[in-house]
Amino acid sequence: ADQGNIDGAIAHSRLAAKVWQDEHPERARTILAWASTLKTGVLELSFEYAELLRATGRSEAAVAVIAEASKQTNDPDMRRRLTLNAAAHAEEIERTDLAVELLLGAFDAEPHVDLYYEPLVNDLEAEGLKADVAVIAEEISTVCAEEQKSYWLMRAGYAMLQLGGRSES
Repeated sequence: ADQGNIDGAIAHSRLAAKVWQDEHPERARTILAWASTLKTGVLELSFEYAELLRATGRSEAAVAVIAEASKQTNDPDMRRRLTLNAAAHAEEIERTDLAVELLLGAFDAEPHVDLYYEPLVNDLEAEGLKADVAVIAEEISTVCAEEQKSYWLMRAGYAMLQLGGRSES
């Protein structure tokens, strides 16, 4: 890296991490942490780093690495897959609050992308945020495909019924 061959340094770091990952996963994680500071947007490195973070008990950090990788890519399909992947990992570690944050950001940026609708509303429901479910489901109904409008309005209405005149704090 000192001589300017960043890609070479990253490649060698990835190889070193593979050698160390079984016997010394903490060392492998440290190597990939350093390599990830050299250059942003190297998806393979992000995936490997996230895997080692999970393997060493740092699951929330792994979610953050994948979420950050989604922001670094210029490919909209890859960004969506990474966002959904990060949200799914957050759900797996019972951090639906993180999943909601990721999916809300994605929905705000691309409200027309229906990939976010169900996971977002399901995570809001899992968090017990019925008022938010009602608001988001109604908002989805204004941007979704025509044939889906009634479904989302029904979800919004059902959430309102569950509120039963109560307001959430």
